[in-house]
Amino acid sequence: MLKMPQQQYIKFLREAEGLTVSEIARQTGVHWRTAKRYADQDNWNETLLKRKSSSPVMGPRMEVVDTWLEEDRLLPRKQRHTGVRIFQRLKEEYAFTGGQRTVLAYVKKRKGEMELERAKVYERLEHPPGEAQVDFTTIQVSQGQQLLTYKLLVVSFPYSNRSFVYPTPAENQECFLEGMK
Repeated sequence: MLKMPQQQYIKFLREAEGLTVSEIARQTGVHWRTAKRYADQDNWNETLLKRKSSSPVMGPRMEVVDTWLEEDRLLPRKQRHTGVRIFQRLKEEYAFTGGQRTVLAYVKKRKGEMELERAKVYERLEHPPGEAQVDFTTIQVSQGQQLLTYKLLVVSFPYSNRSFVYPTPAENQECFLEGMK
């Protein structure tokens, strides 16, 4: 890999001077493939590949453990498998040769992933100052032996969590404008 000034010089020769890849290779003394790579490179940040961790001991049994954990979701909390119990079952039923710590680490990781998968996502509501929500509602009030029906105009200010209620004779524009005075 060339140093950064050399890479930039090759890029400069290609873009500013307009030289071909062969001319750049001859002038800088690098192989033509190297000259082409740096001359045509747009993204100078190297991408780091995340290495997938292999688990030769746990690998063949991951699906079994995942199945047990999925089935446990339907059971009451006290009847679910613990990491130690999963390790014991693997040893008894599948002649598992790995260590308990390996199983416990995998179970902890998988339970966390499963919790994230079924987590509810909420979106925060934003209420800018000065914004109001207005609606009519109907209430019934008992007065003596009678049940009377009244209309109300309700104005709510979510930013300050305040509200204002105004009784109106009907639910129409005239009553709305009167209540908003």
